[in-house]
Amino acid sequence: MTEAEGGVTTVVLPCPPDQFREFIAGLLGRPQTIEGFLRGPFEVARQDVENLCHLIDQRILSQNEATLVQFTARIAYDNNSSVLLNSLRDFLSYSEVKPLISIALHLSWTYLIKFPLKAFPEKQVIQITFGSGDGRRRIHFREAAHWLELADEDWPGGGMNLRIEHTDRTWGTDIESLIRGHLQLLQKAVGKARRFANKFSGSIGFSTAAAALLICMLLGYRLTIQFAVETMKRMTKLEPPVSLDAVARQLNSLTDIVASGVWTRFSLLLLVVFVATIIGSIALGATVSDAAMQPLRSFVLLTPRSVTSRDAYVNALEKSWYKLGGWIGLTLALGVGSNVIFYLALKYFAG
Repeated sequence: MTEAEGGVTTVVLPCPPDQFREFIAGLLGRPQTIEGFLRGPFEVARQDVENLCHLIDQRILSQNEATLVQFTARIAYDNNSSVLLNSLRDFLSYSEVKPLISIALHLSWTYLIKFPLKAFPEKQVIQITFGSGDGRRRIHFREAAHWLELADEDWPGGGMNLRIEHTDRTWGTDIESLIRGHLQLLQKAVGKARRFANKFSGSIGFSTAAAALLICMLLGYRLTIQFAVETMKRMTKLEPPVSLDAVARQLNSLTDIVASGVWTRFSLLLLVVFVATIIGSIALGATVSDAAMQPLRSFVLLTPRSVTSRDAYVNALEKSWYKLGGWIGLTLALGVGSNVIFYLALKYFAG
């Protein structure tokens, strides 16, 4: 009402007194919520956010009497700082001057929507969080509606969290399906080999260590047989007719072998080599497991440093296969190398 209508300028709520409670409840009451989580890895850039904003705005305005009350974008960086932007234009034009890596992005839309069967417009809120899950820090967002705290263990490979606060179930489900389908386009495909290596990294390391030990045992067994044969050659052979002198000479040869301690030195060397091989296999097996496990990362590409970090990660991920193959080869070579050392030590100490 204005002064021309006879009175002080006044803002009038568009509802009769008996419906005032319903009107306030639609604006300030506790809404229903739909929440969803999409795991990474993913990549989201400024253009992707713009496309998402246009998609949501077009869908809502084309089917409902709606007004966008507020849009906010909060960007979190790797130095535990963040910046809050209050419009899409500000977000698209904002450029961080510091050499920081953007690790998370929280988007929020607040709409007033009048549904066909409702007498008054009601508040609907859409919130989407992109977390890179870099495994080093926690991500905090404090918004007017609720407190959102994301920990590394909750976002191991990054993820996208969707929350819709609505007063109309059909509208909320429709918007959730629309946004989820768009967010799935941001997810990056993971190859079968990488999924297998990550899932069974422990088994790969254990199998490699076990194979090295098996090689060591087989070659050690072969050397033991050869050593026994060579030792037997040093004994006097009994040829018929067997005489007491021949038996005495053979007993003397056996006594000399026992007295020389050659079998004692052999057993000691075999034990030392086998224990060293076990320790080395365990250590190298753990290294193989670490090389096989390459954590998947997501990226919020809102700064030049973020793009550089993504490129370095992709390059390291490609080279990880060569490292894995090298460590596996080195572990298997341990089984052969330990027997080579055993053979050389045997020749030196045991003659």
